[in-house]
Amino acid sequence: HDPGEGAMRYIQGRWQDNNLAYMAAVLEQHADEDGVHLLVDGVNAFAARLALIELASTSIDVQYYLFHSDLTGKMLAIALLNAADNGVRVRLLIDDIDLSGRDYVLRMMDMHPNVEIRIFNPFSRLFSRTLQLLSRFGFMTRRMHNKSLTIDSLMTIVGGRNIGDEYFSANPLVEFGDLDALVVGPVVNEVSASFDEYWNNK
Repeated sequence: HDPGEGAMRYIQGRWQDNNLAYMAAVLEQHADEDGVHLLVDGVNAFAARLALIELASTSIDVQYYLFHSDLTGKMLAIALLNAADNGVRVRLLIDDIDLSGRDYVLRMMDMHPNVEIRIFNPFSRLFSRTLQLLSRFGFMTRRMHNKSLTIDSLMTIVGGRNIGDEYFSANPLVEFGDLDALVVGPVVNEVSASFDEYWNNK
């Protein structure tokens, strides 16, 4: 069977023309309610992220502690660039703890007119990271563990998973037991507000 079929069917459901028209109508009818669908399986959790990115029509806000450059990381990056090609504004906020040696790739993505990338509490590129962690303990150890992917300020995925093969059942040697929630409703505004608070901080 298609391991991502359940999540894709749940997310796309009755939506027409691959947009959020159906969800917008449902949210209008239940304006004061939140909806939650748990994403237990790693493959479904990854499929849900790809589906949300494909459904986005205006904006995608992505915030993660780890964003690996492995298979799932590259697939997600390509999906984000495809969305940007279609006119969607993409903001990517990543902690710097795992970005050593990948500045060039991020700069290339950031060159897209619809993509903006910011790095949380960046390390200096002039000195050893280990030395900075030791000599600036308390400052450089202040990391961002938030994890969210929000589209059009209407839907978000929050939870424990970072972006990497071991979080999405794509690493045959390592698989983390983790949990995400696909969420709609007023609470999404709180997730967006939290993202903006980090995004705008110096």
